Amino acid sequence: MSTPIRFRVSVLLTCLFALSTPSLCQGIDIFARGSWSRSISSSDLTAGPGSNLPTTFASASDVILVEVVNTASSSVRWHVNIRKTNGTWNSNLHLSAKRTGNGSSGNLTGGTLYQEITATDVQFFAGRGDSSGITVGLELTNVNIALDPPQTGSTAVTFTVVLN
Repeated sequence: MSTPIRFRVSVLLTCLFALSTPSLCQGIDIFARGSWSRSISSSDLTAGPGSNLPTTFASASDVILVEVVNTASSSVRWHVNIRKTNGTWNSNLHLSAKRTGNGSSGNLTGGTLYQEITATDVQFFAGRGDSSGITVGLELTNVNIALDPPQTGSTAVTFTVVLN
């Protein structure tokens, strides 16, 4: 019996502050919480011994909860960037995220299709005003039984809010 493949995704957050006028500093905060850990073993084989693993594993649709607050008004526009920082991670595996909920404000756009998370900040979704309860799901693709050697992997996902 081979060693199972394990991976763990942790959520970090970054907050940016921007100047709205030279004399007034407006702060906007982002909070993200959640984690996903999944062991992949022989019980995941598609058709028992001798078969392969599914190529995709998905988390619950609300594995990450994001909140953007302190925007000062419902007309303040912002966007959220996403990136990952690999710990021990097989470069053949691809992690993606999608926004699965509209949050409390309903003023969100984008991010509703799986988007690969890379080491570079990319815009994930946008909104205006405060919004809490924004749910995010994760997906791991390119999983293959031929990963050699079986290993444990981890990566951290960072969300950054930026004023538009």
